[in-house]
Amino acid sequence: DAMLTLFKLSLALVNSGNCDEARPLIEDGLTMIDDTVRDTDMQLQKLGYNLGDNVPKSDTAAFSIANDKEQMMSAKSYLLVSKSRCAFDVSSLGQLAYDAVMAKPDHDYALTHAKDVDGIITQLREKGLDPKDVKVIWTTSADGQTAEFGVGVMES
Repeated sequence: DAMLTLFKLSLALVNSGNCDEARPLIEDGLTMIDDTVRDTDMQLQKLGYNLGDNVPKSDTAAFSIANDKEQMMSAKSYLLVSKSRCAFDVSSLGQLAYDAVMAKPDHDYALTHAKDVDGIITQLREKGLDPKDVKVIWTTSADGQTAEFGVGVMES
């Protein structure tokens, strides 16, 4: 599956701190997902379902389409977490973490990430710092295989 390959590659790039390489892949993936979701929504509407309707399992064709959409929304949530981790500043990091949760509200990976980001933002605000003024920093390990995520105050 192309989406799974794209996700794994972008996640590997993000985890190794290669956000410059990951960003275009993430954007391509998000575009593919949005196009697919739009198509599935149109297919469901043609079958008589409105957006947000629960599709019964007994309607196997529609249920399969709705299931495909759910999988796409999970993939979108994953990619938005990756995009969040590649944000330039903590304010964007927080907005993208929120977007990931909104894409799939029951997605544990996105919820955990959003909770972690919320903790970072809370700590910054307690120190009197504006999240827009704090940048995301990646420190690459000595072997170049992994990177640690961190934050730092931008010089004015």
